[in-house]
Amino acid sequence: MIQRGVNFTTCVGAIVASIVFTGCGVSRPSAFDVGGLPPQSSAPGSLRDEDSSRVSRARRADLIYVADDFTRTVYVFTYPRGQWLQELTGFSQPAGECTDAAGDVFVTDDRYSNQSSVVVEYRHGGKDPIATLTTPSTPYGCSVDPITGNLAVVEYNDVAIYRAARGTPKVFTDSDTTRMYYCVYDAAGNLYVSGGGPSSGRQPIFAVMHRGVRSFTNFSVDATFRYPRVPIVWDGRYLAVGDYESWDGSYPVYQVKLSSGKGRVVSKTVLDTKGVQTLPAPPMWIQAGKIILTGKHGPYCCAVGVVGLWNYPIGGHRTRRLVMPHYAILPYGIAVSLAKR
Repeated sequence: MIQRGVNFTTCVGAIVASIVFTGCGVSRPSAFDVGGLPPQSSAPGSLRDEDSSRVSRARRADLIYVADDFTRTVYVFTYPRGQWLQELTGFSQPAGECTDAAGDVFVTDDRYSNQSSVVVEYRHGGKDPIATLTTPSTPYGCSVDPITGNLAVVEYNDVAIYRAARGTPKVFTDSDTTRMYYCVYDAAGNLYVSGGGPSSGRQPIFAVMHRGVRSFTNFSVDATFRYPRVPIVWDGRYLAVGDYESWDGSYPVYQVKLSSGKGRVVSKTVLDTKGVQTLPAPPMWIQAGKIILTGKHGPYCCAVGVVGLWNYPIGGHRTRRLVMPHYAILPYGIAVSLAKR
């Protein structure tokens, strides 16, 4: 699904990175080839005149957005080709990302200190924000209800829900969950969250707010996790729950079905994450038979950020890898925005 392109070269004191989804082989087109970066002298997000037609075409394509914590930048590429499009800047700590039915992209941003944290919304392929929502607390993950268009944002210990992704949110808490990390709506408009609490130890806590209900109900999952901070995503049929990468480079993803108040694991996908060292509990994205995770590759001195793609639910070795540009060594939030057909 993802076509081959360039890899990267690194050295102490400098990183020369070209960007693209790569297969198993190594090829190195110049920075001016399709899928390459603009010259280093270009300002972040700037577009050269000769690039305008390419960008115009690219904006009609599906896009992948990757938020990097180190550069505080969101990088935008075509999907699945991995052609660089633009960079979105002005963030303090971009983290969670989600999209709505129109292809708009929401990015949570923790702005620290005395500034209010926010969620910033962009049109598909857009350069400038079209809306900025203030969050009551520290934002993390987010998800959009496919039924109502409501935007749910996980904060430090609550979930803020914005009606139609606008205005002032209503805040919901769960007494058992003192730290929330991820949230996701399923196709029916039920909202799931994952987090932790003082009584959970190293195991995560799960809760669901059923459509039309204004409170959370906790449920257990019949699996043992290595880490309480686990990402969740709706795969179209089941709640997909990730875990922590094992010492042997394997990353498990459980397919969970909620029945009679309990989460039952119906199957398990194991990803071979060699070459994509995942950060603790990275966000996941599932799109048309592919699962996407962020991570890094290489020794500490010269590590580069990468985004890996695997077949889903088959798993196994990754099918492609996207090498991040410049000093984007901590990619985290990810989202795929589909173009209007």
